[in-house]
Amino acid sequence: MLGSNMSRLTRRHVLKTGGAVTFAGYAVGVDKVLAQVIKTDTQGIVAGDVQVKIGEYAMPIYEAHPATGSGAPILLVISEIWGVHEWIKDPELFQREGGVGHIPNIQDILKIVLAVPRRQVLGDCAAAVDWAKKRPGVRSDRVGVTGWCWGGSTVYQVAATNPDIKAAVAWYGPPARPYPDSPNPVTGFDVAKDIRAPFLGLYGETDTSPTPDDARKFGDLLKRHNRDVEIVIYQGAGHGFFADYLLRETSQGLSRSSSVTRRSAMSHYHDSDDLKILGEFKKLAPAEFKGFVELDAVVGRDDGAIPRKYRELIALAVACTTQCPYCLDVHSRAAKRVGATREEVAEAALLAAALRAGAAVTHGALAVKLFDKA
Repeated sequence: MLGSNMSRLTRRHVLKTGGAVTFAGYAVGVDKVLAQVIKTDTQGIVAGDVQVKIGEYAMPIYEAHPATGSGAPILLVISEIWGVHEWIKDPELFQREGGVGHIPNIQDILKIVLAVPRRQVLGDCAAAVDWAKKRPGVRSDRVGVTGWCWGGSTVYQVAATNPDIKAAVAWYGPPARPYPDSPNPVTGFDVAKDIRAPFLGLYGETDTSPTPDDARKFGDLLKRHNRDVEIVIYQGAGHGFFADYLLRETSQGLSRSSSVTRRSAMSHYHDSDDLKILGEFKKLAPAEFKGFVELDAVVGRDDGAIPRKYRELIALAVACTTQCPYCLDVHSRAAKRVGATREEVAEAALLAAALRAGAAVTHGALAVKLFDKA
């Protein structure tokens, strides 16, 4: 029975039935400057564009949340500098062709976005959080923030100033990026001392903005005042490595960085059939076989932060982003082996989805602790 159920359990199904387990329960994408309305399939999910009044201005917001259920935490999603395009809106991160590289007048876009006053950026984000806290069926005391590139830099500013933020995840945001303010511009380095919520920063080794040295420096500043900080620098990865429209360009670097770890992670599995299936999947779809980045940190850890029963399920849930038959078959048999109920499988899959399909699996303890699952 579990096997047949698992064959239909996609991350969209998890989002439909889940709620307060992870960041995935409720998401808001904010961008006052740019927004492209690109529709994706939202079966079982309430999603769409809304407007939030800020004085005389109506700020566009994209929201997505489960169609049923209650008690969902809130995640403020801050887009890249290109706006709320298809990848930012996509609830499942389906891989597809395209992107936003064709947008004309890139320098004009940069000038507009980078000139926005810091107080306006922070005001817009605070207004979005306040609006989300009043929505039905949410946990107003569970608010996280995440963002990429410009959004990653903005995560620093929001986490340092908004007391509602209980956890922050920044993706390759330059901490040296200045936000116009009076009397002087403010950077992430300037506000690092004020970020007290659990923090995860994800950066690329070959990135030039930010450089790995800047990422490490920022992490060191954070750790002076915050005991729950993790900085991850992915070997061979450049800027924008997690954007799925750049997957082909970055997957080789990520694969190189994770090859040793994959072997370590696989040593935790004892079912030879599972290893055979995963090996076949690696040969058939190497680009999608990126979810084992630092996988052994989840499967092998024994500090009690992640319930033991969930470790293997989480590991397999992040094995790929395509929910292919290979992973589903391995996942269903692993669930039987550890005696997991269907609800526990769903919880593990939710946690994995919230950790963005493997790139942040090392920080599973943050999500577990934040939402009282430990």
